[in-house]
Amino acid sequence: QLQVTRDNGRSEDQLLLRIGVAGFSAANTMMLAVSLFQGLYTGIESQYGNLFRGTSLILALPAVLYSAYPFYRSSIAGLRIRRVHVDLPISVAIIAVFLLSTLNTLTGREAVYFDSVSTLIFLLLIGRYFQGRAVTLAQNASRSAWTILPMSARCRIDNVEKEVPTSSVRPGD
Repeated sequence: QLQVTRDNGRSEDQLLLRIGVAGFSAANTMMLAVSLFQGLYTGIESQYGNLFRGTSLILALPAVLYSAYPFYRSSIAGLRIRRVHVDLPISVAIIAVFLLSTLNTLTGREAVYFDSVSTLIFLLLIGRYFQGRAVTLAQNASRSAWTILPMSARCRIDNVEKEVPTSSVRPGD
């Protein structure tokens, strides 16, 4: 799974870069998809349709190969230990939609879903980013809760008050 770390920031920086690449891919393929969809109703010359589909394929490649890589890596790791988790169907869906759209582009069919797969990757990565941030904040909050606990306590033992470490205080002291 993807991790967001605040320690060195490397994982978070990589995740943000993957989000940026997927967002760029999603935005640009979406613009081309709007033109293709509109062309279905108003008519579009086949050379422009092919150009838009081919350009969408090229623009979706970085999202599918780079941005979605953590899903593939996690899926393969899960399969190695014989554990199926949510990244496996995500990976299968990304690959299947991309391959179907590539096949349709190469054979001249109209239905391509490069915009959908790029947007799916983008939204899933954003979700993982916010999930990682929430986990990091919760971990930091639980660590700081330990820092506000007192290091010592005053205990009455045999009618004499003594300052003792909190770790030595027992129920009934």
